[in-house]
Amino acid sequence: MERTRYDMDLNINNIKIEHNVSLEINEPDQPQNTSSKLYNSKTILNRSLVTTALATLKELKWHKGVNMKCLDAAGAVGVSGLLWKKHVTGVDVCICDIRKNAYDLILHNSKLNKLSVEVENKDAYASTRRHLWRLATGLPIPGLRRHSYTRLPMTEKSGFESRSSVLRVIFHSLFMQIHLETSRGVAMYFDAAFRNITDHGVVAITSTDDAAMQAVAPELALRHYGGVITKTMYQKELGIRLILSSMARAAAIYNKGIHPLCCAMNKSSLTVMVAVKKGASHADQSLGFLRKVLHCTVCQERVLCPDTQFCVESPSSLLSCQCATSSVGKVLKELGPVWSGELSHKGFLLDMSQQAIKFPWSQAVGKVMVELLDEIECSSIRNKRRNSNQSNGTLAKIQKVDHEPEQSGNTDDVERKFADNSTTEGDKCTVELKYDESPSPMFYYNIHHHSPKSHPMRPLNTVVQLLRQAGFRACRTPLDLLSVRTSATLKQLQEVLLKSYS
Repeated sequence: MERTRYDMDLNINNIKIEHNVSLEINEPDQPQNTSSKLYNSKTILNRSLVTTALATLKELKWHKGVNMKCLDAAGAVGVSGLLWKKHVTGVDVCICDIRKNAYDLILHNSKLNKLSVEVENKDAYASTRRHLWRLATGLPIPGLRRHSYTRLPMTEKSGFESRSSVLRVIFHSLFMQIHLETSRGVAMYFDAAFRNITDHGVVAITSTDDAAMQAVAPELALRHYGGVITKTMYQKELGIRLILSSMARAAAIYNKGIHPLCCAMNKSSLTVMVAVKKGASHADQSLGFLRKVLHCTVCQERVLCPDTQFCVESPSSLLSCQCATSSVGKVLKELGPVWSGELSHKGFLLDMSQQAIKFPWSQAVGKVMVELLDEIECSSIRNKRRNSNQSNGTLAKIQKVDHEPEQSGNTDDVERKFADNSTTEGDKCTVELKYDESPSPMFYYNIHHHSPKSHPMRPLNTVVQLLRQAGFRACRTPLDLLSVRTSATLKQLQEVLLKSYS
C-alpha cells in the first residue's frame, strides 16, 4: 500500500474506536494537561448528543431534501465531524482546526474511515475577525479574491479536500449547525459562530471550562461570559445559564435570537445546544430573559431580581429568609445576569429520543432524554395526569430500545414537531419557535444541606412526593443527585419537611 505524505509526517502510536469511527491519535497514553489533549474520551456522550441533535434537525420538514452544511470548528482529531458523516446522511461536513498536528490527524483519520469531509487549517475566530476588520476599512486581503478560493489537488483515493485561501469557509459560508468543543473558554468563538449560522440553525458547544463554570475563578467568568457568579449549591445550573446569557448577547449583535434546545452535564463537561431565529424582534425577546439573581450567602436562598430598570428599595424583602436582618454584615450578592428562561425544548427532546433509536449510543442518550424530560415537566399533583400519557409513552419507547435494540422499527411515520405549533405553506413547513409559558422552576435545593438538622434526612423521592402533595412542582435533577428542583421557596421547603416529621 502506497503511503501518502500525511502518513509519513505522523508517528501514530495510539488507536481509538468511537462508535464505529476509527481514530489514530498521535498522543501518549500517560496523563497530560487537558487543554493540550487532542482527544478527550470523557466527552463521548456529549458528542453522541450533538450527533443525535443533528439527525433530528435533518429530519425536520424544512430541512428535508437539503444537504445541510455543518462545521466542527475545533476539530482536534476530527471525531465529531467524522461521526456526523458516518451516521447522518445528507450532510456536508467541514472540520476546522488551527493546529498543524491536528490538521494532519484529521486528514489521516478521514482517509482511514473513507469519509469525504472538508478540512480547514485556520482558527475560526481569528481569521474571521481579522479579515472582517480589513474589509470594513477597505484594506486588501492578501491572497484572497472575493468570489474564489484556491484548492489543493484532490486525492482520488482519499476523498477529502483542503481549502488554502485565507478566509475560506468561515467567512464566506453559512452553516446549519456549528459545533464548538474546547477545553478553554468558548465565548471567544460566539461572535463568529452566530454571524455564520443560518435561520433555524443550531449552535452547539461542549466545554470543560471548570474554572469559569464552577466559580473557581469568578473573574474569569466575568471576563469570558460577562456575568458575576460565586460558589453556590446550585453552581452547575448557574454556569449553564451564564453561558446562555452570553450566547444571547452574541446572537443579538446580528439581530438573532436563541432558543435553548438541550442542556446536559456529563461529569465535568457541559453541552449546550441552541436554535437561532433571525430577526430583531427575536433578539429583543431573547434579551428579555436576561435577569440578575439575588443570592443569600448564609442560607443559599435565591430569587430573580424584578425585570425593571428602577432600583429595588429593599432587596432583602424579595427573599423568603431573614438572614439580611439577623446576620452581621452584608450577606446578599447580586449574580449574573443569567438566562431565566427554559433550558431545554420538550418537543425537540422527544424527537431526539426517537432518533437515538437508530444509533449505537441509544441506551446512553435515551437515559439522558428521560432525565431531561422529567425535569422539564417537573410535575405537581395537578398537572401530573395531564402529562402522564405523553411522558409514559416516551419512557416506554426508550426502555424498549434499551432491552430490544434489534426491534427499533421505522420512525418515518412519526410526526416531527420542533415546537408545539406549526403551519404548512405549500410544501414547506414553517415552524415558529415559542418559549414555554410555564417553564420548570429555576435552580434547585440540596437536601443534604437544607434538611432540618435535628431530624433524620428524608430520601429524595420522598421529598419530591411531599412537595407535590403540598401543591408545589417538584422533581429530581441530573445536575445534582442530592438535590430537588421545586417551585417552593426555601422557607416553604423546610416547612414541608418539618410538617412531615410531626
